[in-house]
Amino acid sequence: MLRQRIEGGDFQAHALARQFLGSQHRHLDLDQYVHELIEKLVPLGQGTLEQVAAALTMHPRTVQRQLRNLGASFETLLDDWRKEVALELLARPDVSMAEIAQQLGYAEQSTFTRSCRRWFAQTPRAKRQELRADVRRPQAW
Repeated sequence: MLRQRIEGGDFQAHALARQFLGSQHRHLDLDQYVHELIEKLVPLGQGTLEQVAAALTMHPRTVQRQLRNLGASFETLLDDWRKEVALELLARPDVSMAEIAQQLGYAEQSTFTRSCRRWFAQTPRAKRQELRADVRRPQAW
Protein backbone atom coordinates (compact mmCIF):
# COMPACT_ATOMS: atom_id res chain seq x y z
CA MET A 1 0.00 0.00 0.00
CA LEU A 2 2.82 2.40 0.79
CA ARG A 3 4.15 2.06 -2.74
CA GLN A 4 0.84 2.87 -4.39
CA ARG A 5 0.76 6.08 -6.32
CA ILE A 6 -1.44 8.89 -5.00
CA GLU A 7 -3.72 10.43 -7.59
CA GLY A 8 -2.99 14.12 -8.03
CA GLY A 9 0.23 13.91 -5.98
CA ASP A 10 2.72 16.76 -6.24
CA PHE A 11 6.01 15.37 -7.55
CA GLN A 12 7.98 18.51 -6.63
CA ALA A 13 6.69 18.46 -3.06
CA HIS A 14 7.54 14.77 -2.84
CA ALA A 15 11.09 15.36 -4.10
CA LEU A 16 11.60 18.24 -1.67
CA ALA A 17 10.24 16.17 1.22
CA ARG A 18 12.53 13.24 0.35
CA GLN A 19 15.52 15.57 0.12
CA PHE A 20 14.70 17.23 3.46
CA LEU A 21 13.99 14.01 5.30
CA GLY A 22 17.07 12.36 3.83
CA SER A 23 19.26 15.14 5.18
CA GLN A 24 17.66 14.81 8.62
CA HIS A 25 18.55 11.17 9.01
CA ARG A 26 22.05 10.68 10.30
CA HIS A 27 23.59 7.52 11.54
CA LEU A 28 25.63 8.28 14.61
CA ASP A 29 27.26 5.92 17.04
CA LEU A 30 26.06 6.16 20.61
CA ASP A 31 29.17 8.05 21.70
CA GLN A 32 28.40 10.76 19.13
CA TYR A 33 24.79 11.03 20.34
CA VAL A 34 25.99 11.24 23.93
CA HIS A 35 28.49 13.97 22.96
CA GLU A 36 25.71 15.98 21.29
CA LEU A 37 23.46 15.60 24.32
CA ILE A 38 26.27 16.63 26.67
CA GLU A 39 26.81 19.71 24.51
CA LYS A 40 23.12 20.62 24.75
CA LEU A 41 22.29 19.61 28.31
CA VAL A 42 25.32 20.57 30.43
CA PRO A 43 24.93 24.34 29.92
CA LEU A 44 21.33 23.90 31.08
CA GLY A 45 22.48 22.16 34.25
CA GLN A 46 21.18 18.79 33.07
CA GLY A 47 24.23 16.87 31.88
CA THR A 48 24.32 13.90 34.23
CA LEU A 49 24.51 10.32 32.99
CA GLU A 50 20.95 9.75 34.18
CA GLN A 51 19.62 12.79 32.30
CA VAL A 52 21.49 11.90 29.11
CA ALA A 53 20.25 8.30 29.37
CA ALA A 54 16.68 9.56 29.85
CA ALA A 55 17.01 11.71 26.72
CA LEU A 56 18.11 8.58 24.87
CA THR A 57 15.26 6.60 26.47
CA MET A 58 17.81 4.14 27.82
CA HIS A 59 18.82 2.94 31.26
CA PRO A 60 22.06 4.56 32.48
CA ARG A 61 23.75 1.16 32.82
CA THR A 62 22.85 0.34 29.22
CA VAL A 63 24.41 3.61 28.08
CA GLN A 64 27.55 2.86 30.08
CA ARG A 65 27.77 -0.70 28.73
CA GLN A 66 27.29 0.35 25.11
CA LEU A 67 29.81 3.18 25.46
CA ARG A 68 32.29 0.73 26.99
CA ASN A 69 31.78 -1.53 23.94
CA LEU A 70 32.77 1.45 21.77
CA GLY A 71 35.86 2.07 23.90
CA ALA A 72 34.41 5.17 25.54
CA SER A 73 32.82 6.19 28.81
CA PHE A 74 30.36 8.88 29.80
CA GLU A 75 32.91 10.43 32.16
CA THR A 76 35.57 10.63 29.43
CA LEU A 77 33.13 12.13 26.91
CA LEU A 78 32.00 14.71 29.46
CA ASP A 79 35.57 15.54 30.47
CA ASP A 80 36.71 15.88 26.84
CA TRP A 81 33.77 18.17 26.05
CA ARG A 82 34.48 20.30 29.12
CA LYS A 83 38.15 20.65 28.17
CA GLU A 84 37.27 21.67 24.60
CA VAL A 85 34.71 24.25 25.73
CA ALA A 86 36.99 25.53 28.50
CA LEU A 87 39.63 26.38 25.89
CA GLU A 88 37.08 28.26 23.79
CA LEU A 89 35.73 30.21 26.77
CA LEU A 90 39.13 30.94 28.33
CA ALA A 91 40.14 32.56 25.04
CA ARG A 92 37.29 35.05 25.53
CA PRO A 93 38.29 37.68 28.13
CA ASP A 94 34.68 38.89 28.41
CA VAL A 95 33.62 35.60 30.07
CA SER A 96 34.32 35.37 33.80
CA MET A 97 35.78 32.28 35.44
CA ALA A 98 32.54 31.81 37.38
CA GLU A 99 30.55 31.87 34.12
CA ILE A 100 32.92 29.34 32.55
CA ALA A 101 32.58 27.02 35.55
CA GLN A 102 28.80 27.30 35.32
CA GLN A 103 28.72 26.68 31.54
CA LEU A 104 30.82 23.56 32.06
CA GLY A 105 28.38 22.24 34.64
CA TYR A 106 30.56 22.69 37.72
CA ALA A 107 28.86 23.63 40.96
CA GLU A 108 32.03 25.30 42.27
CA GLN A 109 34.66 27.38 40.55
CA SER A 110 37.29 25.48 42.55
CA THR A 111 36.29 22.27 40.75
CA PHE A 112 36.88 24.02 37.44
CA THR A 113 40.30 25.15 38.69
CA ARG A 114 41.22 21.56 39.62
CA SER A 115 40.12 20.34 36.19
CA CYS A 116 42.25 23.02 34.50
CA ARG A 117 45.26 21.93 36.51
CA ARG A 118 44.66 18.35 35.35
CA TRP A 119 44.06 19.28 31.69
CA PHE A 120 46.64 22.01 31.18
CA ALA A 121 48.94 21.74 34.23
CA GLN A 122 48.06 25.33 35.10
CA THR A 123 45.31 27.46 36.60
CA PRO A 124 42.49 28.84 34.45
CA ARG A 125 43.91 32.35 34.80
CA ALA A 126 47.37 31.23 33.64
CA LYS A 127 45.84 29.33 30.69
CA ARG A 128 43.82 32.41 29.74
CA GLN A 129 46.98 34.54 29.77
CA GLU A 130 48.77 31.95 27.63
CA LEU A 131 45.91 31.88 25.11
CA ARG A 132 45.83 35.68 24.93
CA ALA A 133 49.61 35.80 24.42
CA ASP A 134 49.30 33.28 21.58
CA VAL A 135 46.69 35.47 19.88
CA ARG A 136 48.87 38.58 20.15
CA ARG A 137 52.02 36.83 18.95
CA PRO A 138 52.64 37.62 15.26
CA GLN A 139 52.52 34.66 12.93
CA ALA A 140 55.67 33.87 10.95
CA TRP A 141 54.85 32.95 7.38
